[in-house]
Amino acid sequence: MILTALVLLSLAPVAPAAGEGWVLLQPQETDFSVRLPATPRYERSSNRTIAGRVEEHEYIVETPDVGFWVTWTRLPRVALWFAARDGIYRNVRKELLAAGDRQETSFEEVEIDAQSGREVGYRDRDPEEGLGEGRLQAFLLGRTLYVFHGRARSEAGRPALERFFASIRLAAGRGATPHRPAR
Repeated sequence: MILTALVLLSLAPVAPAAGEGWVLLQPQETDFSVRLPATPRYERSSNRTIAGRVEEHEYIVETPDVGFWVTWTRLPRVALWFAARDGIYRNVRKELLAAGDRQETSFEEVEIDAQSGREVGYRDRDPEEGLGEGRLQAFLLGRTLYVFHGRARSEAGRPALERFFASIRLAAGRGATPHRPAR
């Protein structure tokens, strides 16, 4: 009887440790997926710009050790006519660094699933913010700007930060028409 129990236990499916507790975020109207350590809070905002109305969709997870922000924005066609891809990435970088007392540690090209984008690394200058190391990856697929931002507040948050960025998947699908910047 003990032998039978051991055999049955060895055949039982075991969830891999890498999948425990993490939630897959894959909104239907988008071309991305990413894993988060908990179900995210969703926020939607709409802003009127010179190029037209811009809606931003943001998914947020914050724990004592780490924070994650996933944002997607469908840009107006007019904005893409006048803005070069690199200009859009520089603007995302500028907004990130201006949002806090942050010191940039890197700004480089990054590629996921044959889609190239930009990654900004930074450290918070305020020692009261804890460890304060973060990364942001931005990808422009057609008219949609995807931004993945993670910030470790403690040493314990570093593994979650790595896992988050390793889980990002991108696909050229809905809305991923070629971007033609102004010349």
